[in-house]
Amino acid sequence: MKHFDAVIIGTGLAGLQCARLLARRGAKILLVDRKSDLTKGVHTTGIFVRKTFEDFEFPEGTLGKPIKNVALYSPKLKSISLESEKDEFRVGKMSLIYDEFLQNAVAEGVRFACATRYLRSEPSAVADGLTSPSEVLIDKLQPSATADGSDNKPQSPATAGGSDTIVTLEKKGEVYQVKTKVLIGADGPRRGSQKICALTKTMNGSSATRKFFIVQI
Repeated sequence: MKHFDAVIIGTGLAGLQCARLLARRGAKILLVDRKSDLTKGVHTTGIFVRKTFEDFEFPEGTLGKPIKNVALYSPKLKSISLESEKDEFRVGKMSLIYDEFLQNAVAEGVRFACATRYLRSEPSAVADGLTSPSEVLIDKLQPSATADGSDNKPQSPATAGGSDTIVTLEKKGEVYQVKTKVLIGADGPRRGSQKICALTKTMNGSSATRKFFIVQI
């Protein structure tokens, strides 16, 4: 089973930027997305504001001229108008931006699993059959120190194997698993991230919660 420092679900701006920055710092990253081509079926508005330019490195020629007024339309064609005192809105060519960001991420060492679905995730001790989700939670919540301040708590199966997470993925009908230290959901609240959120809530209150992150921009 392959082992990563972080598995990121979703290759929108949040997922791509997160992958790039972590990889630059030497982390081993797996980037997962259902799409086989990120330039197709782009749904984001592509409207950027001045603060965004401090966070992203946009390729030359991918942003339009600064403007003051923009209108956003919902799928039902309801509109919201936004107006700024200064020319600070810029519309991005999202297909070009996604493609460039992905190429940069891969160049940094990120492994991209395209046309791949996130199915589920669970603590490695549970996946190995050493314990149950409830036992992991109870073990994490138990105080580790004794009355004299020393830590003599014996390791249980929930902690003895480390705090890794087993992530189950599917590509072209083939189901496989990878192991990760951190699982990041960056594909929006109505997609696979919901499952990650649910697991986070299940483990709420324990240190295991730190392994799961939801990233949105």
